[in-house]
Amino acid sequence: PAFWGLINPEWSLCNKGRRQSPVNLEPNKLLFDPNLRQLHIDKHRAMCAKVREPSRSTSMVDLYFRFLH
Repeated sequence: PAFWGLINPEWSLCNKGRRQSPVNLEPNKLLFDPNLRQLHIDKHRAMCAKVREPSRSTSMVDLYFRFLH
């Protein structure tokens, strides 16, 4: 929704940017498809992204994103 930053205090940065929303990746629900092409990511910067996996501790990462076709 347009109000992600109001739903959860951890998502407050979503109120400060444009077209931002939290992403919940669940490793146990991911499927591998060997036919998919490589995704190149570069350009848009995410200052802090929380990575949570059930078997690992939470970590903060700095990412740069650019979506290329």
